[in-house]
Amino acid sequence: KDIDAAANAAIAAAIAPLEEEEEEESDEEEEEKEAGIESAPPKEDDASYSSCESYDSDESYTDESEEEEEDITNSTLSERRSFLLLAAEHDRVDILKAVFTASEEKNESVSVLLNDLTEKEVPALHVAMAHGSTHAASCLLRMGADPSLRPTDVDVKEKKRYEGKTAWEIVFGGIMTTSTEEEEEEEAEEVKGWFFSRASPKVTTITTTTTTTSTTSPTVVIAPSKLEGLKHAFTAEALRCIGSDEEDRLKQLLESGMSLESEVGGRDLRDWCVELGAKSCLSMLGRDYPEEEEEEEEEEKEEEME
Repeated sequence: KDIDAAANAAIAAAIAPLEEEEEEESDEEEEEKEAGIESAPPKEDDASYSSCESYDSDESYTDESEEEEEDITNSTLSERRSFLLLAAEHDRVDILKAVFTASEEKNESVSVLLNDLTEKEVPALHVAMAHGSTHAASCLLRMGADPSLRPTDVDVKEKKRYEGKTAWEIVFGGIMTTSTEEEEEEEAEEVKGWFFSRASPKVTTITTTTTTTSTTSPTVVIAPSKLEGLKHAFTAEALRCIGSDEEDRLKQLLESGMSLESEVGGRDLRDWCVELGAKSCLSMLGRDYPEEEEEEEEEEKEEEME
């Protein structure tokens, strides 16, 4: 209580001179009005006035947002991609939506905007994942950004962060599978009979394939709370595409490194495919829909009975 009282007294002491100045200014203005003198409006080039206007006036905010929208609307494809990267880095969903709207107005495919990139360009989704921009990542995934893209020759400072990595691997790491083939040549033995000798082809080639699996570490360190948000963005998109039975989209998510065993509500993605009747997705996963399995079992039983 003593501290609060002292603080209040200090605040009152600091405010008192300001209140006296305001009273004096109001008195001067009244005297000027009575004398028929109009006070001059503040100058537009006055820095203090312009700064106050930018913070206190709602119109200034709308003006700035309108200017940004005009810049985006009149931008080229490469400029819109630059806007996407900035929005992804700073988690600005409003700018992402403005870019998508501008693309639609120009009859431009969103897929081209997000995924049809050169080897030196970094996808916006990869940037959102690297900076922990959970809202931007959700928005980009929902709009069809391909998380399985692997930039190979990016022209940015953080080259090691993105090069050869999917959007998932940047944050969560992944499993790399490499296959190598080796060819060996062997000479065939001579085949002898009673009256002649015959040689089979002199050289036979044997090809052996070796598959090695290795794990890759994340290239960035993200706060645990944001990690959960980014993982939720992927699982939400997985459930959406399973619900609409989009096998190609689910394949992109899995190729990025997302696991089939990813649980949502106590069920993995296979179980959700069965629950939501996603036959195409189940077929892509190499599993038949339960009804088809039952029909096949019944047909097999009938054949055995016959």
